Amino acid sequence: MSRSFGGWCLILLLIVFLFLCVGATIVGLLLIKHVGATSFASFSFQSTPSTLSPSEVANNFLLAMKEDDNLQAYNSLDTSLLVLIMPNDFLREAKSVDTCSGRIAAFHLMEHKRQGERAYQYIFSVVRRKLKEPYPFQIVLHQNAEGAWTITSYGHGNSLVVPDLPACHIPASAS
Repeated sequence: MSRSFGGWCLILLLIVFLFLCVGATIVGLLLIKHVGATSFASFSFQSTPSTLSPSEVANNFLLAMKEDDNLQAYNSLDTSLLVLIMPNDFLREAKSVDTCSGRIAAFHLMEHKRQGERAYQYIFSVVRRKLKEPYPFQIVLHQNAEGAWTITSYGHGNSLVVPDLPACHIPASAS
């Protein structure tokens, strides 16, 4: 009888262990799906070399800003900027500029020039909903070692703020 009892204990122990493994796998997958999805998406975007041309990257940056997909715009930035500008700071500045000057209504390329073998500068005319006049917005791109074009400079001094406008202060409750 003790031999039979020992066999049942072993089977019961294996079943409990199996349920624990399945449960841990489910919890891990749920955590990845709900908690780490944004981080994983950002990482996979950055680690996959882009086949986009420099003009497509520049255009997509402004298109993402126009469509209020500011995280996508942020992910177009070169790693040299990503270490200086945190995602929350970029998103906060984008929201602030949209609140003060209006969202981007339209943009078009005014000028572009090659700057050396692996760099381009683009100047766009940007129209914002609350402004009467368009303003120039510069984007500089470099081709990295993997061949992807990334934004190394944008706006005026890596700022989304519209130049030559009085400072706009947003109340804390509007943020």
